[in-house]
Amino acid sequence: MEVSVKATVRAQNGGLGLTGPVIDKPVVLAPLDQVEKVQFDRPTGRAKVATVDEHAAYQRLLARYQNAWTADLPARVTGPLRQAAGGWTLNVRAFEA
Repeated sequence: MEVSVKATVRAQNGGLGLTGPVIDKPVVLAPLDQVEKVQFDRPTGRAKVATVDEHAAYQRLLARYQNAWTADLPARVTGPLRQAAGGWTLNVRAFEA
């Protein structure tokens, strides 16, 4: 499922995580690489191919976080949300910060 979450981006275990008052355990942020988009192309019945801009969204968010010189960066992050044994991961497709 794809979500759009308004929360706080923070450094977490060498990468980025998403925290906030309604998030009890930090959500790991990850690149869109190797993950199919949730949006479908109705005529073909297949997942839409991610654009170059969407594939680069995590790296742009990381650069924005590093250039902000703050521990907490308010942002709205959008992408596929997946649950694994270790918790939730949001693959960044787009963001606003």
